[in-house]
Amino acid sequence: MKNIIFINCRQIEYYDFEELKKLGDFKFQLITDSLYFKKLSDNQKKFFHKIHILKQNRYEHTTIKPFTFAEIESIVQKELIEDPNLEIICSEEINILETDLLKRKLNIYDSTEVYIDAFRNKILMKKKAQAAGIKTPKFMNIEQEKLKLIPDYLYEEIVNFLGTPFVIKPTDQHSSIGVFKITNFRDFSRAYWSMLGNNYEAEELIEGDLYHSDVLIQDGLIHFNQASRYMFSGLDFLKGHNHGSIPILASNPLSKRMRNFTENVLKALGMKSGSAHLELFHTPSDELIFLEIGARPPGSLVVENYRRSLGINILNEDFKIKMGIPLNITTHQNIKSFWGFFPRIPGRVLDLIPPILHSPYDIRWFIQKGDVLTAPEAISHKAAEFFVYNPNYDTLLRDFEELRFHRALSVEPVDDFHSEAA
Repeated sequence: MKNIIFINCRQIEYYDFEELKKLGDFKFQLITDSLYFKKLSDNQKKFFHKIHILKQNRYEHTTIKPFTFAEIESIVQKELIEDPNLEIICSEEINILETDLLKRKLNIYDSTEVYIDAFRNKILMKKKAQAAGIKTPKFMNIEQEKLKLIPDYLYEEIVNFLGTPFVIKPTDQHSSIGVFKITNFRDFSRAYWSMLGNNYEAEELIEGDLYHSDVLIQDGLIHFNQASRYMFSGLDFLKGHNHGSIPILASNPLSKRMRNFTENVLKALGMKSGSAHLELFHTPSDELIFLEIGARPPGSLVVENYRRSLGINILNEDFKIKMGIPLNITTHQNIKSFWGFFPRIPGRVLDLIPPILHSPYDIRWFIQKGDVLTAPEAISHKAAEFFVYNPNYDTLLRDFEELRFHRALSVEPVDDFHSEAA
């Protein structure tokens, strides 16, 4: 029996453990935190032989931080003593680096070994893509030595290289945490203090539609490669725009181009087996520009949307790759759907405003009238999440366009904002 330890504070509810049990002789464990443990149903918890709840505290609508390496190492080492036939799985960006470091330290390997730094460090991944002839935004590494410059001088150096506007972002973060759009020196001054002591880069701001491409590859053969169009970027979500995505059809002229583009990126970064979540721009001049990539399945509600719309559980397929189980994927598009989030808008909530669409939809609110909200700090800080369904793709796409600009909350300013905000 193989002992599988999942290290996750999200996504576990989207695995189909009934199917996983049929794939082999496995027993499952979970390392998570107390907040996520409380969200799991009894039916989800029953699949785990053990659940290890970390001591660190996390609160609803606060920025998620990685699990501490020492704590997960202590748990895994104890389990290794009891059962050396052990593997570790992490399907979320936030804990994937610590998981990879732990696997290497303890010599725990699966069949998807990749050089994780190239899928985590945004500068390194762009350099590798550029070396393979793939277009990326212009960028500049903001080394800590540069931050010793007077902010005015550093701002001038970046503007001379990138122009304005540009983006300041951490080189190793996720969920648009710590990302700033810079249009003037005042914006830069606000971002400057976040950069001190952290790894940041400045990047050219690309105008165009943002897409994500999700891939399953095994022994060099791509079994799944699906592009989807975002409503707006994660950075836009932090500024009050809606977030979500819709899969594009194979008949869309962009589909083949994006599949080829994604395949070239995987070759450039050396992935032969595993899952990848890539983001790219399609510009008004019809260029495809690489933004970033992660060596993991997609996050947010993408996994569940693929299950509903295409009939594939991408997390289960990722598990098969890690276990060396051959893939045999067939997908359908009988039920078309897309997903989305409404952002939290700062102020006191006066009313919740459901959209009026041509398609049926499910919506789940995380706030109510009277709540006092702060602006989101990450994509996970949402007011509501939704799925929209329609077998007529043209109608679904029309609803997608309308929902991009739907304002779901009516709020009023709050005088003593910080003392009241939840």
